[in-house]
Parts: sequence; structure tokens; C-alpha cells
Amino acid sequence: MLVGLFLRHYKIYRAINFIPISAGAGFSAYLGANGSGKSSILDALDKFFNGGDWSINVQAKSEGGISGDEKTPFIMPIFLVPRDKLKNSRTAEALSSYLWGTNYRTVDAHTEFYDVRTNLSANGYNHDSHYLLPLGKQYGKNTGFIATFGKDPALVKLFDELLIGESEVNELLSEVMGLYAYFYIPVEADANLFSAIESRHVQKLLDEDIKEKIQKAIGANTVSTINTSLLQFVNEIGSSLKNYEYKGSYKNKLTMNDLVEKVFEAYFSIKILHGKQKGHSIPVREMSAGEKRRALIDLSYSLLARSASRNHTVILAIDEPDASLHTSACHDQFSKLAEIPGITSPPTQVLVTTHWYGFLPIVQNGVAHAIGRESDKNSFYSFDLYNFREKIKQTLKSATPIAIDVELKSYNDMIQSIVSSAIRPTPYNWILCEGLSDKIYLEYYLSDLIEKENLRIIPLGGYKEVRRTYEYLWQPLNDPAYRATGKVLCLIDTDARLEAVNLKPTSKSIQFSRIIYESIVDDCILVNVDDQRSSPATEIEQALNAKHFVDTVTRLDNSGTNQVIKDIVSAASINNSSTSVFGHLDLGPSATKKMMEEYFDKDDNKVKFARLYVAENSVGIPSWVSEVVDYFRPRKSRKAK
Repeated sequence: MLVGLFLRHYKIYRAINFIPISAGAGFSAYLGANGSGKSSILDALDKFFNGGDWSINVQAKSEGGISGDEKTPFIMPIFLVPRDKLKNSRTAEALSSYLWGTNYRTVDAHTEFYDVRTNLSANGYNHDSHYLLPLGKQYGKNTGFIATFGKDPALVKLFDELLIGESEVNELLSEVMGLYAYFYIPVEADANLFSAIESRHVQKLLDEDIKEKIQKAIGANTVSTINTSLLQFVNEIGSSLKNYEYKGSYKNKLTMNDLVEKVFEAYFSIKILHGKQKGHSIPVREMSAGEKRRALIDLSYSLLARSASRNHTVILAIDEPDASLHTSACHDQFSKLAEIPGITSPPTQVLVTTHWYGFLPIVQNGVAHAIGRESDKNSFYSFDLYNFREKIKQTLKSATPIAIDVELKSYNDMIQSIVSSAIRPTPYNWILCEGLSDKIYLEYYLSDLIEKENLRIIPLGGYKEVRRTYEYLWQPLNDPAYRATGKVLCLIDTDARLEAVNLKPTSKSIQFSRIIYESIVDDCILVNVDDQRSSPATEIEQALNAKHFVDTVTRLDNSGTNQVIKDIVSAASINNSSTSVFGHLDLGPSATKKMMEEYFDKDDNKVKFARLYVAENSVGIPSWVSEVVDYFRPRKSRKAK
């Protein structure tokens, strides 16, 4: 996996820059205006892996040239490689040990890389599990290059002690590059060329030696028979010539390789990708621009899925997969791209650039990097797609231009994306909740709906955001012209102080509900957000399965504030007739308040507890979750009534 990229003087990136790629996610997207440097990232990686002419920064050339080690452009990816993948372990061990531990800083780019390294550690990657390797190339040279890290006296000393020189670094670079196959589809890609089976692009996706198959089909006896027959024919011609003869300049027989090359070229050059449409087919060259784009991604997906176990880690890089496509087609495009990392082993890494923020609610696992340009330098604002709205809302407090831009575009495109997805022939369904912990619990209990009913769950970052989104969505989802068949559920807790909601008329397409404990049934239920029942205050943690909740508390260690909730649970008066946490623990107002304020509302305890809760199978589904299931997928018994 690529986790980052150091660039110097490449295209828009003047001087030394660090570009974040991933801290473990298989899908990475770059957002930004034209000219912000999105495509430059994918193009630089293409030149690193596949060769070609480098595009050097014009300003760097005009300000004194690019000669000398301190000015020469370079491209240096940071590789995250499982330890069992490399044989050249001595050099890899030394370089990786250095990079996992160093705090060497001579440029801002180093600090930006260390932020990614911190995230890698937080996600469970470390020196014991993976090599972290900075391996690059300089402009006009083919030798391995460690960029500014190579100037660090600590690394120089380490290499001297271990007798690691340029040749060892070159060997490591060659070995690491051999682990990867980089397939880049630029915006202006020739669909005919990129879809041809004989092209190097498709060969990377196939991950198998077609020429070897041809060789087996021909067979050694066939080559011998052809040579014998042709030699006899040439000899017959020669016998009729007195002063001339036909002979080879460097060989007199065909080799197996000669035949394979000719068969490969002749056979596959007449095979053109066609799209099947209503009983007939259309060659890819005659498709519209959007159809060509979709064809290349469909082809990539199919060839990757065809051979799940692969010899190389494929890096699929695509410039603007949404180009020239209608919004509904964009949904399919990004949904397919989001699946790709999980269909191969080792996982394929997907890198895309886009102007369409509507993909944010569709791709649940990945990272997005918004690119801004300030003071003639690019800056990156990165956020996890798992809870992107919550992350954007938190970052918006900084009020930086790039954060505000992402907030506006992502919100508007999210609304359009939800509406567009709900009116598709095969619609998406949505739950809009308050926070990340809510999403974790809901995904845990509703995994079947996520898989079979296209359910997506988005934490919006608070009650007010859920209310705002509900008000924006109600009108288009209930417009008879749209005929929405997908459903949206806005779901919140019951707070001690309820704010007014302008609840719209009853709708089949969108519902706004609250979770609340109902003493009459001794359980937590769903009610309309404007229901008169406004107490007791009920948070989602109190609406979980009681036995599983108590078991999760016992699995907490004694660090931090964990002892607070352990003491509260151990001192509770247990009501075994109730299956919800609220009724089962039968906590008084003061104990309930203490549990929330001194444990769940501290630091990121809500999320930590949620992840621990879902780490093991629950003993039962809360009844309010069954109500959610009924909303999205009504039971047959209810239909019969």
C-alpha cells in the first residue's frame, strides 16, 4: 500500500511537498478545483512505476535550474509493506526501523508525513507488522533515492555501520516495485487503447501471462514442424536459383517466441471491446465520453474480480471517474470503485480524483483529501469517509477557506446524492443519525439491510444537523414527479431539552424519529420527533441490549474513566424483566446523569465503548431496532394484514 508521496518540482508542486494518500484505507479520493494538483499526484506515480517523460515545474526551472542534488526533481512514494513480502530484509529492516522512529525535520513536508505515520499507528500498523519504506527516483536517474531522509546523520551512520550502500538500496527499490502493478486511467485516456487485451494496461489487471498460454497452445512440436516445412520450401526455391540463396542474417529458424509474438499481435489486435445493448453491441470507440469512462471502470472491476488471488498489489488510479456522467451513473461508478479493494488478495488500492462530492455518502470506507492552495503552496484537508459529515462539522470550527468550501459543496452534493439514489430503479435507503457511535451500533444491528437493501448510515454531527437535513430532503422526496422508492430515516436520541421541529406531513419516503424509554412497556421505543412524550431523556447507549451492555462494561480495563461506569453498573438495582439498559439497570436520575457526564461524554468514550460492544455477538436485538427494520423492509405478516 502507498501511504504518502514526497514530490519535488513536479508539475504544480514546487520545492518539497508531502501528499497524504492513506493510513490504511483501500480507497483514497482527491478533491479540488481545476489546477489544484489532483491529477499531478496520479501522473507522478505513473511516471515512477511505468516510466515516461516527467513534467517539471516551470517556476523551478526559471528560478535557477534543477541541476544538483538540492534542486533535482524527485518522486518518492512511502510504501507500507507486510513484513513477509520482502526477501531483502536487512536493508528493509534498517530503513523501516529508521522511518518508524525518526523525528528528523528539515522541511514542513516531514511534519506532514509524521501526521500520517501517527494515524497508521492508531490504525494498528507498526514496525512489527509492516515495513515503512521511503523509496524514490530522481529526475534523469534510475537509482534508488531516499530524498531528504538520506541526509539525516542518524540514517547515514546506520547505513555505514551495516555496510548498506547504493547497490543495496537499488536492490530494495527493485524488489518493492516488483510487488506492485500501477494502472492509471487519465481523463483523456483512449478507451480503445486502454481496453485492448494486448495493452500493458489490461495485462496488469489480468495478472497472468497470456503469452505463456499461447506458447502451451502452440507446442514445441508445432514449431519444429513449421521450421521443417518452411526450410524444405526455401531449399526448393534455392535449388532453382543459380547465383542466389535465401539465408537468415542472424538465425535460420523460427523460435517459439517469434510465433507467440505474432499470434499475440494478430489475434488480439482484431478483438475490440464492445458494449452489449438490447440485443446488439457497440464498439467502445463509438460510445459517448461518459459510456467510455464507465466501460473502462467496468472492465477494470471485472478483470480484477476474475482473478481474486493475485501476484501483485494493483494500484488502480483514475482521473475523474465521474466525467461526462449523469448523477445516477455516478452512483454506480463510485459504488463499484468502493467495492474493488475488497475483491482481491492482496487488496487493490484505489486512487481517484473528482469534482463530484456526491460520492461522499456512498463510499463508506476510505479517505478523502481536499486540496487548497495558499501562498503558492498546496495544503491538504483530509477526512475519513466513514463519518465524513461529523468530521467536516468538527473541522469547520477552524473556518479555513478549504474547510468552508468542502462543507458547502459536500452538503449540497450529499442532499442531491440522497435524493438521486432514492429515485433509482434499485434505490438506496438511508439513516441519518447524530454521531459516530450511533452509526457503529446501527451498522452492527442492521448489517443485513446494509447488504441487501442498499442501506447507508451517515452520522451528521448532532441533532441540529439531522433536523436541517430532514427539512431539506422532505420536499424533493415527496415530489410526485420524482416517485421516490428509497426511504430515509432521521434518527435521534431524546435529550433533556427538546428543540422544536417543524415536522412535515406523514411521508412514505422520509421519517423523523426519536428513541425514548417507555415505562408502560418497560422498553425503549421509536416515536415521532414531535411526540408529546419527551421524558425521560434517553441516549442510544441506554437503548442497547442490557445483558450485552453489562458484559461490555465488564470487559473494560481499569484505565481512565472506565472505573466510573464499572462502579455505577455494579451498584445498580437490576430489573431482570427489562431487556433495555435503561430499564434493566433501573438507575436513578443522579446515577444516570453521572454515567453520561463522567463517562460517555468524556473524550471519545462513546466511540470506544461502541467498538467494544460490537466486537462480540449480541444476545438479542433491541425492539426499537426491529421497528427500524420494519420501516425499511416491512414484514410479510404486516403486508398480509
